[in-house]
Amino acid sequence: MSLSTLRGDRTYLEEKTRQQQQREGPKRDERSRDGFDSNADRQGAKYTAEGLLKVNGADLCDCLEVDCPGCFYPCPKCSSNKCGHECRQGRKWTYDSYQIEGTDKVVTNPYKS
Repeated sequence: MSLSTLRGDRTYLEEKTRQQQQREGPKRDERSRDGFDSNADRQGAKYTAEGLLKVNGADLCDCLEVDCPGCFYPCPKCSSNKCGHECRQGRKWTYDSYQIEGTDKVVTNPYKS
């Protein structure tokens, strides 16, 4: 293999790498270095990047109890005990209500507008 062939291969690889970076650029910019979604202010998000309700800044647990200190296992993404099955950071939805099985009790979101 000659030196000119190696240089040609390197140029080809550099060009492919550059093209791939251009395609992935916008995707990469959506996430911060620590892996959290830094684009939490996107349209439609109900929670901030810190996991607080955008409506009033409340730190409402997903059990919908206002004074709850957190009753879930720690979130794998943010370590909060207030996230249910999905992290609240930048989340686009909230729980409206839920019914406790075997009873007629319905718990509703106190901040639902």
